[in-house]
Amino acid sequence: MTVLSMTGFSRLEEEIGKFRCAVELKSVNGRGLDIRVRAPSFLDGFDLVLKKQISAVIDRGSVGLSLMVTPIADKSQLAINEEKLNQLVALGRQFVGDIGVSAPRLDGLLALPGVMESQSLRLEEQDRIQLEAGLRLLVEKALAALNTARKAEGAALATLLHAQIDQIEALVKVAQDHDSTRLSAIKDRLSQQIDALLGDKTHLSPERLEQEIALLAVKQDVREEIDRLHAHVAQARSLLAGGSPVGRKLDFLAQEFNREANTLCSKSAKTDLTRLGLDMKAVIDQFREQCQNVE
Repeated sequence: MTVLSMTGFSRLEEEIGKFRCAVELKSVNGRGLDIRVRAPSFLDGFDLVLKKQISAVIDRGSVGLSLMVTPIADKSQLAINEEKLNQLVALGRQFVGDIGVSAPRLDGLLALPGVMESQSLRLEEQDRIQLEAGLRLLVEKALAALNTARKAEGAALATLLHAQIDQIEALVKVAQDHDSTRLSAIKDRLSQQIDALLGDKTHLSPERLEQEIALLAVKQDVREEIDRLHAHVAQARSLLAGGSPVGRKLDFLAQEFNREANTLCSKSAKTDLTRLGLDMKAVIDQFREQCQNVE
């Protein structure tokens, strides 16, 4: 399964019947799926159709779709805004009288914004059916282009996530090696502490010493955390190789990684093991940050 990024962009333009159409799609990170559609007012209700079309392809992220639909203008569709033209002519005459400038030419006035305008769009039923069908096809192509961009970024994300999982696994293995010497380290440290306090450890029976060592060993036992971390590493790799969107699951798994690393640090009585736990947490934070970009 290709890992998909939630970030992408595509834009396509095409003539559909009497219209020149442009579709622009943007997607960014999001906890769920949020779709916003901007469409011309004469296509009222069409946004619901497009939202359904997008949700069939995209599972997670904030998606924005903009539709630009412009009639292919011809002479019959253009009209002069006589009210605005008359206002400009009157204003021109005023300046001619006040400061002695030459009177404005008609071609100059017609080139001003708002003087020449398209007539109000009248969309016949057959035209609307043709336009909406064409727009659905154009959106389908734009979604394919968007997914191409998301796959390209997703491939880079997957490489980075695999590298971070490898780092976590390497640190877990080092922690496991440290744990194998835990009992002897506890015994040595406890003996030194008793010597420092009592001067002569014969005041404490060997049986009592072994009991204290056993109690400390239980409190500082991190084998369960190490086993779970190994399991999480395997699960993360399985998710990246799976067949469905995995962003939410990876995000949850990152939280579980962090929980075990915290417990590892809190249980450890060895400076080296604590440092390993902190290094692990740093990599896990990076892993979780990248998971926020995965669909």
